[in-house]
Amino acid sequence: DITAPYIDQVNEAIEVIYIDNSCEFTVPDLTGNIDAADACGGTVRITQYPKRSLRADGPGLYPVTYLLNDTAGNT
Repeated sequence: DITAPYIDQVNEAIEVIYIDNSCEFTVPDLTGNIDAADACGGTVRITQYPKRSLRADGPGLYPVTYLLNDTAGNT
C-alpha cells in the first residue's frame, strides 16, 4: 500500500470556543469533525495541530491542521 489516506467527509459546523476570564482558552479535540478513509481499508489515525488541551492566548483565528496516518505508514 503506497496510497495516502484521505479526508472523506468534513463536518461543516462552525466551532465557537469561548475564552475564560484570563483571556485564554483550551484547544478542544476537533478530530471528530472529520471522517478519514484509506483506499486499502484499515484504520486511519487522525492527529490535529495545535494539539488538544493546548492553552492559547486571546481571541482570534486559530487554524487547525490534521495529519492522517494509515496502518502502512502513509501520511
